[in-house]
Amino acid sequence: MQNVLWPFFGGRSAGDWKVNKEVLDVIGEMLARESNCSKAMDLVPRPGFRIDAGYIKRQLRDIARRVTSGDHSYYACQIAVSYKYKDRVKLASEGL
Repeated sequence: MQNVLWPFFGGRSAGDWKVNKEVLDVIGEMLARESNCSKAMDLVPRPGFRIDAGYIKRQLRDIARRVTSGDHSYYACQIAVSYKYKDRVKLASEGL
């Protein structure tokens, strides 16, 4: 379980938490939110210097590639989710 928590909270914090049913429930919700965030980020065009027909075609191709690959996570999503869920996971690990 620490391997799942480490990318979000770091080894120092995650290593001290006890894993129980409440923690698993919160982690499940947290991972679902991170997945939704990453799916949304797949649809965001990347910045470019010159916007023309070629740029638009490349962006659409790259968006389609990111959506179909599906096996990735964005660091920005991990940070946002960890910020929101750190206290909830910690309290759940303490049985609160």
